[in-house]
Amino acid sequence: MGEETLNLLIQREPSDEHRTFGQLFIDGQYFCETLEDVVREVKIKGETAIPAGSYRITMENSPRFGRNTITIKDVPGFTGVRIHAGNTEGDTEGCPLVGQIRADASILKSKAALDELKPEIINALQAGEQVWLEIRNG
Repeated sequence: MGEETLNLLIQREPSDEHRTFGQLFIDGQYFCETLEDVVREVKIKGETAIPAGSYRITMENSPRFGRNTITIKDVPGFTGVRIHAGNTEGDTEGCPLVGQIRADASILKSKAALDELKPEIINALQAGEQVWLEIRNG
């Protein structure tokens, strides 16, 4: 059998004028809520969600978020894309945010969701697995 893979999926809902909600699944099981910038055909710096597609995930040192930051690799037109904590679209510049609870215009318990997600990814990578993120538009 081939190399094992941990599969993450962000299933986006259609964007409203300010933000894009979604859900994160790990190997097909619901994990948490997500919040991103608006999905746009033409990128606006700091205000556009990354394109739908499949991306390799690594853990890297981030000048902003520190060590063991979940990093989304090789995103066309974007650099330094991370999955990180935050509550509103104002807390991101194109990166997906994670949270345990969805509110009207935000997600809550973001740090708790991130603190549960990181070990899943770290353990998979330490076991020699690849970690991939698929993003699907709603």
